[in-house]
Amino acid sequence: MSSHPRPARWAALTAVAVAATAITAVAAPTTAHATAAAATTTTLDVSASALSAAVSVDGSPTAAVSGSVRFLLGDDVIATVPLAAGRATLNQAAPAASTADEVSAEFIGSSELAASSDSAFREEAESPLVDEDTPADAVVGTDTTIGVTPGEPGATVTLSVEADAPGTTTVCRVTGTSVAFDHVGSCDLTADQAGDWLLLPASTPVSIDVAATDTITTVLVRPTSVSATVTAEDPSTTVPTGTVRFLVDDVAVGTARLTNGVATLSYKVRNGDEHSVGAEYLGSDDAAESSDETYRDDPTITAKVSSKVKKKAGWYRAPVKVSFECEEATDEVTCPATRVLSTSGAKQAVTATATAVDGGSASTTVRVSIDMVGPKVKVAGVTKGKTVKAAKQPKLRCVASDKLSGVSSCTLKQRVLKRSGKKTTIQYTAVATDKAGNTTKLVGSYVWSKKA
Repeated sequence: MSSHPRPARWAALTAVAVAATAITAVAAPTTAHATAAAATTTTLDVSASALSAAVSVDGSPTAAVSGSVRFLLGDDVIATVPLAAGRATLNQAAPAASTADEVSAEFIGSSELAASSDSAFREEAESPLVDEDTPADAVVGTDTTIGVTPGEPGATVTLSVEADAPGTTTVCRVTGTSVAFDHVGSCDLTADQAGDWLLLPASTPVSIDVAATDTITTVLVRPTSVSATVTAEDPSTTVPTGTVRFLVDDVAVGTARLTNGVATLSYKVRNGDEHSVGAEYLGSDDAAESSDETYRDDPTITAKVSSKVKKKAGWYRAPVKVSFECEEATDEVTCPATRVLSTSGAKQAVTATATAVDGGSASTTVRVSIDMVGPKVKVAGVTKGKTVKAAKQPKLRCVASDKLSGVSSCTLKQRVLKRSGKKTTIQYTAVATDKAGNTTKLVGSYVWSKKA
């Protein structure tokens, strides 16, 4: 590459060398052994990956030359390489980011050999090409792959984010050719193509506007709380942050911060009526506002009373089963289990509550009277097993009592079992029935001895 015109600084160096030779020539008579340094020629060869410089003595091209050659990129010394058989070779890649346009080789020279140099100029490179389908806009929480084609065959292209000002939020991140969008702003990228000894580095800017992601808010009602889950709309995968305001019947009842996309407020929606429950996500720098509304109403519950024996006069005389039927209103409902009453008592209360997942509830109470105890019964007017001496047959009465449902009837029947002279053995049967339908039977006998 010695055909390139040498820079002015080398012309000046040559002039100095000539002047020095002239001075030496004038002084020669006084220094018997002084000789002029031999002129040299340095020839620089440049490839993409290496630099090589050949140094020869002018007029004696086959003369052995020793010393070192300094290789420069612009004003920066890259390396100093010793000559071997008149040639110095630097097998080293050019600094990729350097924008200096001149490559130089400088033979350092010695007392016998004058310094010399050669240089070449790096050419402008074709910039890398960014795929046409690279998006101009994006939303937070998404990513994209940017295709880049080198402007020069075999060149290496690196995608990077332009440095942000200190204290500012990084809008996007780059991994290879994949770009992730983290925050709202302008994602400013550069496709950097490395230079070499022949070509200057080149770059292509890429700018993508990043907007806030849309969100979806879902409100949920529970017995002692209301909560909201806020998610980013597809395809965004960001987890929204910020505050959610909760409203019941359009009246604000409190706020809560999002944690992992969920905000929860301790609050019990009162029972008794239907209520609207709303959640308003107030948004953030990176996520848009959104809201949701639902309704919370109470379920219904109905009690059903049954027994193996029908009720009489408001009383059961067998165990009673109380079962429940429930119907959900705004959420799944849990219905109480069936209850069995097996003890006697008046107006025994059974209260049960149906509870929905969202906190809605409804209660019902039934009162059940049970009398499974028969009435007490006795026969008045005679003593069982005794003999009664009287001119006329005794008059007997059926007497009954019942502490629960009360006596419904008490009947008495008598029949002659045996006659013997003036003595008659009489059997009596007393039957008492209470209002629930329980009966008690009493059987006895007595002897009537008729007086004359």
